[in-house]
Amino acid sequence: MHLPYGMAELRPTRVVSADTVRCHVVGCMVEVPRQRRRFRADNTYLCLQHGIYLSPSTFQYRDPYCNLLWRDDTDRCCLQIVESVKRTMERLGRERDEDALTWNVVRAFEREGRLRALAELLTGEGCNLPPGEPQVIYWATDLVKGERWRLLEQAQCEFGESPERGTEPDAALYWPGEHLVFVEAKFCAPSCTTPSVKPRREDERPFSYGGHPHFSRAFKGSYHQIAVESRMYQLMRLWLLGSWAAKTNGAAFRLVNLVRWRKEADIETRFGGRWCRQDSARRFRRATWEEIWDRLPETGLSDRTMTILDQYLANKSAGYDSYGSLRRAFAPRTERMGGR
Repeated sequence: MHLPYGMAELRPTRVVSADTVRCHVVGCMVEVPRQRRRFRADNTYLCLQHGIYLSPSTFQYRDPYCNLLWRDDTDRCCLQIVESVKRTMERLGRERDEDALTWNVVRAFEREGRLRALAELLTGEGCNLPPGEPQVIYWATDLVKGERWRLLEQAQCEFGESPERGTEPDAALYWPGEHLVFVEAKFCAPSCTTPSVKPRREDERPFSYGGHPHFSRAFKGSYHQIAVESRMYQLMRLWLLGSWAAKTNGAAFRLVNLVRWRKEADIETRFGGRWCRQDSARRFRRATWEEIWDRLPETGLSDRTMTILDQYLANKSAGYDSYGSLRRAFAPRTERMGGR
């Protein structure tokens, strides 16, 4: 298996000029015109030798499957079903795409029947989880039925969301009628978001979300305080819809914000502690990609899968910084054990 390009294959320092970008793969001399403002997957910016579109700070595979670890016929069939439901997958081949990262990690556990072990890592719970394997939902897609996940669709409808623009967790783990885990995965993007501006018509969201009876049962503040002032719009929607869906179906609920070790260190306080009404039936938790990486030996994954994931996470890059240096995606254990 060929792993996606990362720290071992990419130049530690980018080579760019005012007008050109040299291919980021070590030793390649191909140069393309320099992209500006927004990333474009256009042949003008393609290195044919390595099959990647180039910008000064990152790259994207022409074949998005090159960015994925699991891409046999069964995997591709699953992704085709997801693509028929998910709003967009056009960035799946990009170096910094969180969807590709989510697939590479979560799918590894699904393939080997170890999703419960993943749920234990994400939630920090073991004995509180039901026995057996949960159903996994990628981006609101029910892979068994080949359609949009009905449980989430009902919640979206309850709060006035259209499925085409609705809230969806990156992954959900569900034991029907018992336990529901929403995973909001972040890679390079922050967890803080605000509602988009709607200048041409009245904004119905303060009423459809904040005016719903469940809102005051789920939160300790108003829609404006949480979504606008505190910039917790995305997490607010996931907590609102997930807690309603779980309660309606007699299940406990967990919302997990999966982030990098260096990021969102206080999100449990800023969002969970300050705004969420939590109890034994519903909890918010921050988890990190590095936690999963560290605890791979405890998960029961096969040696082959564990080795692939270990190499992938160790080698994963996160593009070039403003000084032109390649960034390592995940903090090595030596850095984390040495303190901040």
